[in-house]
Amino acid sequence: MSGSAANTQESQQKLHYNSECTVLGQGGDQLKLGALSSFDKAHYDEWLNTVKENPQVIALEAVGIWTLIADQAKADALLEAYKAATTFMPISTVVNVDQNVYFLRGIKYTCYEIENAETDKPNKISTLWPGLSQTQGFERVDAALEGTYTQSFTGDDLSRKLYFFKGNLYIRFDIDTKTVDKGYPKLIVEGWPGVSFERIDAALNAGPESIYFFMGKQYIRYNINDNQADLGYPQPIKARWAGVTFDRIDAAIAWGNGKTYFFRGDEHIRYDMVDYRADPGYPKAIVGSYVEDWKFFD
Repeated sequence: MSGSAANTQESQQKLHYNSECTVLGQGGDQLKLGALSSFDKAHYDEWLNTVKENPQVIALEAVGIWTLIADQAKADALLEAYKAATTFMPISTVVNVDQNVYFLRGIKYTCYEIENAETDKPNKISTLWPGLSQTQGFERVDAALEGTYTQSFTGDDLSRKLYFFKGNLYIRFDIDTKTVDKGYPKLIVEGWPGVSFERIDAALNAGPESIYFFMGKQYIRYNINDNQADLGYPQPIKARWAGVTFDRIDAAIAWGNGKTYFFRGDEHIRYDMVDYRADPGYPKAIVGSYVEDWKFFD
């Protein structure tokens, strides 16, 4: 056997033993279709012969192809690209800063540029906002909130601030200097009177009048003008947010077109702030790490 033929056979063997095939859909004999868990020519040909009797739409997804690449660095890069395209790490918070939407996941973030409709590669939050990692306990945050429309108890404009929440504490962060304001962290109840939650799962700046805080299956409406929570809260999420069926909310963002997006795990719900209900067809799944592929901001 020539060297070229031997290399080809070796590659075929590596593909057969190291790759798998995920089958989605229907077509041909179902038992033979289900046997396609690897690239086995005999099984494939056996199933293919039955397709003409039961033609259907199917999808074959190959994984493990990176094992055929000799260059380990390139193989690892392909594996990471595959993971990025096919897996979804839950979002811990979302904030919109100067038309850049930041999705925080653990200690990393991705930035979606609204103008270009493109997502940058994931990076460490510490490279974007070093003040967070320099504040004990805030390397990973529970929720975040844009300071748009907010003001201090003395009337100072806080529109260029971000608020990050962790446990029963929060910090105020300056967007322009990328530093944490002096005197923080503080207790949430100290800076947000009436917000009695022991933690914040998600926070939503819904406009010039109200901010909504979510924990578990409850929410609190905070009055921006009065700088305190409205009376009668907390209330059940289901009592106000019709169609938001998540057991809890990981993150939320108001998109500015009357729509608000809620995230939980690998799903999202688009909510209509005018009709006070979730749009039909939701929740919907999210796959991958690139926002332009999700198409929910179109």
